Amino acid sequence: DEYIATNYNIPADDAIIVKVGNLDEGTEEDQPLYENLINFATNNDLTNDANYKKVCDMIDEQNFIDYYCTQIFIANGDWPNNNYRIWRSRTVTDKPFQDGKWRWMLYDLEFSMDLYKDGQNYQEDTLTKAMSASSMWGGPSTGTDKHTVLFGKLIKNPTFKQKFVTTFMDMINVNFETGRAFKMLDDYAQLYSPLINDYYNRFGPEFVFEEYDSVSQFFGTQVDGVKYFMTNRISFMPSLLKQKLALKGNVVDVNVSI
Repeated sequence: DEYIATNYNIPADDAIIVKVGNLDEGTEEDQPLYENLINFATNNDLTNDANYKKVCDMIDEQNFIDYYCTQIFIANGDWPNNNYRIWRSRTVTDKPFQDGKWRWMLYDLEFSMDLYKDGQNYQEDTLTKAMSASSMWGGPSTGTDKHTVLFGKLIKNPTFKQKFVTTFMDMINVNFETGRAFKMLDDYAQLYSPLINDYYNRFGPEFVFEEYDSVSQFFGTQVDGVKYFMTNRISFMPSLLKQKLALKGNVVDVNVSI
């Protein structure tokens, strides 16, 4: 709630936060606000324009799309049934972000970009996982992860699907573009590399000292693994989008001069 107050200029006591289906910040009376969204999405056809509009009145649609595009691209293995957090203001005013719409928050991404296998599994189909709302154990979505019904139903709406695909390709071309992303990654690697030896001495795992000549060598393989994943993920995802979302036409490269 303090993060929301600091970054969105919303009073902390006006912030409602739901984490993995449970009220994390707020009062008991706030829980129905979340349940109303989930129940409406569950029980209505979101390809219907009126129903689609009603859902969009309850959520920040572009925030929702940005969030899902990011999680799907990075192939977060501990999501969507887990590690999700959404928030909204209790009060509705004309003030930015105090509009009573639900917004999604990224956190706990350590199971992303196939970090534990050096980025080799860049063909992970997180898109189908998000659409079908299946858990990482392969079972149906139940209990506290029922929020996943939202994306599965919204993606069937042609307007939403077009916005989703456009945003996804924008992210590939801008946010995750390798020249930009690798520069940021290298900057962070340089920042943390002087501390990494102490880090592994304290937290392990022990195999780092057994299988590698130095901690810095292992750290380097981890950075290279993220780069490998991102490079190949960018090439892989357009074809997956086309196949799973029944898109027509072909991917083209466009150069823009300003």
